[in-house]
Amino acid sequence: MTIKIKRISKFDKKFLKELFLKAGKPNAVPNRAFFKNKFNVLSVAYIGKETAGYSWSFVLPHPDRLKPAMFLYSIDVFEPYQRQGVGSKLIGQLKKISRQLNCFEIFVLTDEKNFQAIEFYRSTGGVKELSNSVMFIYDV
Repeated sequence: MTIKIKRISKFDKKFLKELFLKAGKPNAVPNRAFFKNKFNVLSVAYIGKETAGYSWSFVLPHPDRLKPAMFLYSIDVFEPYQRQGVGSKLIGQLKKISRQLNCFEIFVLTDEKNFQAIEFYRSTGGVKELSNSVMFIYDV
């Protein structure tokens, strides 16, 4: 099984509606503006011709640093493809993109009771940053 990750940089309403529908978001409205900013990142995972999941992120400049951070806002691996390396490939691709965009870290937030997400972030190299909140940092 080969997992391929593709960064989607052009707005395609039909494709996005199908992607969000597969993710269980039938009321999602594809946003053309997201694709006008090269620092917004949508990556889609494929196994063969099937979409297996996706992630989306934002590059955030800091007022006190020369390099920005990458904020991993959402990662979603579709049910039949979970625990097959899809999420890890998405994280790997985001690390590569983050290095290309000169980011100093990737961060992601999750709920402390979301044990599956916490284990996933740890298994892909994330480090828990705060004691009372759950935030993982990736060096890139």
